[in-house]
Amino acid sequence: MTKFKRSSIFYDMNASLSNNYIKFYQKAVFLIRLYLLALGIFLISRIVFIISYGNFSELANYKLDLLHSFATGLRFDTVVFTYLFLIILFFVIINWLFVYKNGTLQKIFDVLFIVTSTILFTIIILLIIVDFYFYKFFSSHFNITFFGFFDDDTKAIIKSIWTDYPVVLIIFLLLLAVLIFQYIIRKLYYSTKSLSINNKVAKWIFFLVFIPGYLFGMRSSVGHVPLEFTEASISANSFINDIPMNSLFALKNALLERSKGRINFSMDDYLKYYNYNSVDDLLSDYKHLFTNDQNRSDTDGLIKATSSKNPLLEENPPNVVFLLLEGLSSHQWKLHSKTFNLFGSLESELKKCLVFKNYVSCRNLTIYTMDGLLVNSSLSPLSQSKYLNVSFPSSALKPFVQNGYETKFVSGGRMNWRNLDQFLPRQGFQSLEDGSNIKENCPEAIVEHEWGVFDEFLMKRIVQILKSPNNKPQFIFGLTITNHTPYKVPDSYKSYPLVLSEDLKTQMKLLDDYVLQTFLSYQYMCDCLGWFINQVTESGLAENTIIVATGDHTSHADVNSFGFTDKDFMDAYGVPLILYIPPKYRNNLNVDTLRFGSHKDIFPTLYNLSLSNTRYYNNGDNLFSPDTLKNYWGIYEYNSAINKYGCVKYTNNKFNYFNWQGKAGGKLIESNENPSAEIIHLGEMLRAYAAFDKYQVINQISDKDNTLRKVK
Repeated sequence: MTKFKRSSIFYDMNASLSNNYIKFYQKAVFLIRLYLLALGIFLISRIVFIISYGNFSELANYKLDLLHSFATGLRFDTVVFTYLFLIILFFVIINWLFVYKNGTLQKIFDVLFIVTSTILFTIIILLIIVDFYFYKFFSSHFNITFFGFFDDDTKAIIKSIWTDYPVVLIIFLLLLAVLIFQYIIRKLYYSTKSLSINNKVAKWIFFLVFIPGYLFGMRSSVGHVPLEFTEASISANSFINDIPMNSLFALKNALLERSKGRINFSMDDYLKYYNYNSVDDLLSDYKHLFTNDQNRSDTDGLIKATSSKNPLLEENPPNVVFLLLEGLSSHQWKLHSKTFNLFGSLESELKKCLVFKNYVSCRNLTIYTMDGLLVNSSLSPLSQSKYLNVSFPSSALKPFVQNGYETKFVSGGRMNWRNLDQFLPRQGFQSLEDGSNIKENCPEAIVEHEWGVFDEFLMKRIVQILKSPNNKPQFIFGLTITNHTPYKVPDSYKSYPLVLSEDLKTQMKLLDDYVLQTFLSYQYMCDCLGWFINQVTESGLAENTIIVATGDHTSHADVNSFGFTDKDFMDAYGVPLILYIPPKYRNNLNVDTLRFGSHKDIFPTLYNLSLSNTRYYNNGDNLFSPDTLKNYWGIYEYNSAINKYGCVKYTNNKFNYFNWQGKAGGKLIESNENPSAEIIHLGEMLRAYAAFDKYQVINQISDKDNTLRKVK
């Protein structure tokens, strides 16, 4: 009897759900109609956007890219609406699962569907309008600058908005839109013009297609990651790259940037962290450790230096190519052999170069490293902070610009990554190129990596630029992207042998196909670098082109595969510094590749190699200085330092000291109980340098803020 009742209940429930399926179907169709309506609104907004801000004579040259922008925009719109309409989908499912014996509860749900949909569409229209005027002012969709409304003088901004924009008209149109959308949505909701489904199989097919289709719309991507902001970068024309982006996705990205870009600009906090009583104490300590002039009262004198006067550089300034390679780890260099070849063509080209191996990156993320290199800043990411539009006096590019160099940034990725397209021009780059430009100039760059074009095409493009007629010396900064998850290489790439020895296998904590792919990706990157060096050194460019190459950080995959500990500091964080210097520019150089250093030393070295009698921001050492008694050292993440005596780490107001176990630059051994005077001195340098670096960045920002206040 009990079994019969249970099966009856199950049968009744199943029958009710089946009979109530029409409610699911009708509401699902209503949701599809809302999606199509929203797509139409964003399509109209894009057309208005192009008419208002586009240059038609210029866009006529990018017809295919223009079509591509609308197709990509459809993907962004789909992501936005599938997330935005999740609450409607929730109502659809609830409406289906519950059978109402009277119509009262159903009427409440009917009102919920209409009111909620009207509110959502009002939000859509509001954000489209605000973004439209935001673009008019900033030439950009919503970005981190949008939150200046809350971070700045909000009352003054509201006053400016009221004065400069048709606020009353916008409010009127918004209210009118609410009425119009309420009418349209009611029509869409109660419309019976939809095919009914009576067949049980057809019902389940619709259900099994609708739900997965909705989930796919939330990704709008078949790759390893859902659709991302960088996918909007599809063309060499920057305006076309703005077309796919809609206001809601741009706002979501701005919120993400804000969460990532919250930088602590409180000098009081840093003084406390580094155990200084005041800025004066910090400056006094910094002068004592890093300058010979204890009487300087101006901080400008602490951070500026002048390169030597050199008639050769004045008459024949060299081109300079700076290559920042993704994950170029020193540890993987140690693994190279004939049977486990990680160099490719780079192996033979290294004979022409100088290589510093006692060397570390400044940071462990690409964007942080770029701030350290290009802006001399330990505070990051500046490009995703409210200071993305600041032109920093400490920019590493400015001495080259002042000496008449043409400065160019070339990336295999997308230029809107981390707002580089907005940030870099303000730091001195006169032109920017990304994967879209590379594909225009290298038609064979058809197949792409998830992050952009493969490294070989970046290298080919830089060679093209160097060989193009130009009466100015060139500074080119190249950023590679291939040696990055998911670690793909082109199918056309012919790899060198990669046979793991038994000894190497025993060293590895992780070993699978993914790890093996990381080695292949590393080999490919090095092989591309070798090809580039060969193209320069075996051509007329060899006489007047300096090449510097280093890693943005070590290989994260390598660190995970080998499980490094504190004693493996150089294996975990070391990156090589590779320099090709034409013979005529090598005169009078003191070459000692055993010197220790880090990214802070690259530009001071380059200034002295390429610029005569030039004032520059001095945040490091000239690695070719004739001063053989100088304490050459490197700093990593502004909390660790290395030199020929050992390593120091500073955490929680405490120093940890290490000596080299064998040769300098090898394994470490803890020496906290009896640290040498040299290691203690290195710790003092680390603390003062890290604190002073933050002080000078904050000082530049404060000067900018004071200037803006005076203007207001």
